Amino acid sequence: MPYPPRPIKPLIIGLALLLLCTLYYFIDPTAAGWPFRCLFKTLTGWDCPGCGSQRALHALLHGQLSQAIDFNPFLCIALPYLLLIIAASYIRHPRAQRLLRLATSLPAALAYIAAALAYTLLRNLCQP
Repeated sequence: MPYPPRPIKPLIIGLALLLLCTLYYFIDPTAAGWPFRCLFKTLTGWDCPGCGSQRALHALLHGQLSQAIDFNPFLCIALPYLLLIIAASYIRHPRAQRLLRLATSLPAALAYIAAALAYTLLRNLCQP
């Protein structure tokens, strides 16, 4: 059975991620003054699920996993999930396609949203 043509959207996302990783490898967001500020934190005072992800990404790119987990543990789970979806979009094997359907299904999306909300609440309510 022939496979449909590869989608272009995951390729664009992958290239954007590669560019972003290159940028964050060379520029430390802790020391630089330009990184994006979190609108959610500015408006509410609470950390969102992504707060600390710029510093965590910089630490991950330099092989500092424990420091990345300190900055944003949710990113350390979400990043492999996103990379799995991008990779499975390009692998033309039935198992990869089954994995892609599973990872992008409604239950998976709802579980991801629930995890992000739970992480946000725990992060903000259990801080010292």
